[in-house]
Amino acid sequence: MKINIGLNDEARLEVGQILNLLLADEYMLYATTRDYHWNVTGPEFLSLHQQFESQYTQIAEWIDQIAERARSIGIGARGNWVDLTKAAAPPPIQVRVCPPSICFPNYSRCMKK
Repeated sequence: MKINIGLNDEARLEVGQILNLLLADEYMLYATTRDYHWNVTGPEFLSLHQQFESQYTQIAEWIDQIAERARSIGIGARGNWVDLTKAAAPPPIQVRVCPPSICFPNYSRCMKK
């Protein structure tokens, strides 16, 4: 069945590629945020731990919406780890305490897309 969303096939495929790149970056952001949540230490532990939980929960919802959007236009959503890690932007710096100078660039990179 041909998908008709008002775009020609070339444009639809391009949108699908963009969605899959965004999906990969968001998935990396999700995994990084979970890592921060699990491993944060220091005097701000509780507030950061709770904030990271709130953030990864929201990111998981975004991931689902992006994947469903890709499927709705007839493009498969990349969901396997190999595809996601190859397509994602370079991984962020590994840290155990997430100072704003490290956390914010990771989030803002995805927000710009």
